[in-house]
Amino acid sequence: MASSVQVKDLDEVEPTGNYIVVYAWVTYIEDLDAHKPYQKGMLGDDSSRGIEPRKFVVYDPDLRLEKGNTYKIFGKERGYEKLDEIQILISDADHVELVHEGD
Repeated sequence: MASSVQVKDLDEVEPTGNYIVVYAWVTYIEDLDAHKPYQKGMLGDDSSRGIEPRKFVVYDPDLRLEKGNTYKIFGKERGYEKLDEIQILISDADHVELVHEGD
């Protein structure tokens, strides 16, 4: 990852289309009946109280995030107008690093 990639808190994530890094825990996993995205859920961090949930979507078939775990995520911040969501798109398992396993 390039050093020019901005590290953001979840309350700073906006639908810009830029690549960012966030440190966040998984608060919810949504069941999907689709081949893509492979996984979808919600993220949390200390800044995320009182804001609209920040969702993540995984487009790598080999990656599954676990509820309660904290990750360092390199992804693309984007808006998904169909559901009026702000999402972090994760395209590759190499872009996610486990920081802490949940209890």
